[in-house]
Amino acid sequence: MGSEQVVRRADLHPGLQPIPILAGDPPEPINASAATIVQRRAGDRVESFALELYDAAGTLLESLQFETLEIALDQAAEIIGVQPSDWRGADA
Repeated sequence: MGSEQVVRRADLHPGLQPIPILAGDPPEPINASAATIVQRRAGDRVESFALELYDAAGTLLESLQFETLEIALDQAAEIIGVQPSDWRGADA
């Protein structure tokens, strides 16, 4: 059975919106206000890390899956502009 655990959180400041990921019909850039990186596990094995984007109400807007935490952090910087210093631990 799989499990998930949030390992990083970040609030997205207005300068990062809208995010250049299209969703909806017709497709429009999403307006996420928060991001998390979630570690997905299968038993004792780490499967992947998901970059998840949420709106102000806490609704999941998009989930992008990556093989490692480092790749997820790099892609977050590239895709949505969240730099390593913008992230905080899951317990913050």
